[in-house]
Amino acid sequence: MTDVEQQHRAGLEPTGLRLENVNLLMGGGALVVGTLIGLLSLDEFTAFAGGGVRTVADIAALSSGVLVALVFLGVLMVFRGRILPWHRTMHPLRQALNLVGLTLMMGSLTLFAMRAFGRVAASAFIGLRLDQWSGTAFIALSCALCVYTAAGIAGRLNTELLSGLVSVFLVLGAFMSAVNASDQEWWRVHFSSLGMTGDFSGFAFNYTLVLTGLVIVTLADFLTHDLRGWLLATGQGVWKAYVLRAGLGIMGLMLAGVGLIPVTLSHRGHLWVTYATVLAFIMLAVAAPLILRRIPWGFRVVSFAILGFMWLLWYLHRDIRYLNTTGFEMIAVATVLGWMVLFIRTVVAAGRDVDPAEAAPAARELEATEPVAGEILPDDGDWELA
Repeated sequence: MTDVEQQHRAGLEPTGLRLENVNLLMGGGALVVGTLIGLLSLDEFTAFAGGGVRTVADIAALSSGVLVALVFLGVLMVFRGRILPWHRTMHPLRQALNLVGLTLMMGSLTLFAMRAFGRVAASAFIGLRLDQWSGTAFIALSCALCVYTAAGIAGRLNTELLSGLVSVFLVLGAFMSAVNASDQEWWRVHFSSLGMTGDFSGFAFNYTLVLTGLVIVTLADFLTHDLRGWLLATGQGVWKAYVLRAGLGIMGLMLAGVGLIPVTLSHRGHLWVTYATVLAFIMLAVAAPLILRRIPWGFRVVSFAILGFMWLLWYLHRDIRYLNTTGFEMIAVATVLGWMVLFIRTVVAAGRDVDPAEAAPAARELEATEPVAGEILPDDGDWELA
């Protein structure tokens, strides 16, 4: 790449200042919308938190979740050519599924986090009631802060950040389901018992699993892009990226199947998709360190150590009955999430360490054919940001 091309690329990339201007603009708009919501929905005195959907905390949670989803989708749609230029080369249906999954995840993550705050506030401020102006101020500030944060995340979205978001979403969604469970001793049965009820707890659990699976499929596309560039730059076979994408995608689809087929619908079907999810992870954890010959040795050691730990969990659960089903499932899920985040961080770090001067010719050819970040194509709907 010539110096002129580098300057052109740098001039089109969304700088920190430009992104911050967008974040502040979106946050200011959310402040106004939140103010209107508070003035129109609150009574003269309204409970701050507690039971019901008319509390200040619950109105703030729902409003923030909806606004975050809209703003996150808007930022990605408008500035996708700058943030994710490679994403536009995918099939339109896959683009749409990715955007829908990411949007729902961000909105739901905000809603779950704010509802969790409401649960804590209900215990800390028992009997607290706010007048209309104080409640409106809380709703407006909550909307502004959440939207400002979400816009910043959208403007810097990458594989590493997305892996952290999906992990937090799965954990938060599971805990949200657990604290709202009608059966307080659900953990004596198994983890999937949270999805057996027809109340909010069951819906939240199954919804979290389905959406997490969908976003993991999206994460597989992000990871494939990073892997493809690293494999080309280091002279390795690009087919390896697609093998790993298939494994991660299958794991995501099977996880979504766990939520789509609860135990109450089909116990056998639920077990099949659960076992398929575990099998997909095991195959992925074995294949990744073996076929990626340039992967750091530390990742290989950790991967096989994690597989050994999974066998130990199985032994503690099935052979000596030390762990009940819930404990086994929760630790196993946490282990899978930890490995996935570690794998993605390792791939991203390996890609950053590649010396452009030593990159394979195929990598430079790929870079030359990819659209420049921020480039406005003739049939593109992206907007120019001054």
